[in-house]
Amino acid sequence: MASKRRNQVSIVSDILNVCVNGATKAKIVHQANLNFSTVYPYLINLINKGLVEEIAENSKIMYKTTLKGLEFKKKIEQTRTVMDEINSCV
Repeated sequence: MASKRRNQVSIVSDILNVCVNGATKAKIVHQANLNFSTVYPYLINLINKGLVEEIAENSKIMYKTTLKGLEFKKKIEQTRTVMDEINSCV
């Protein structure tokens, strides 16, 4: 059985979804099905691009999807919908 690896867009989308209401790194790792060494570079890049913000909350670091991140997430979802429609016709 061939393994099906997710592409970067899917991983970014998963992270943005988990962070909508705020999430710890552990929650992101668990819910996005990643590991700690994989999630770190994604979080850094998402923060640097303004798609996720890092918030200190009750002695924990939380990650929250920004307005820009929500807009980007919506574009990803729209693109997936169109691609699914295209693929269903092939």
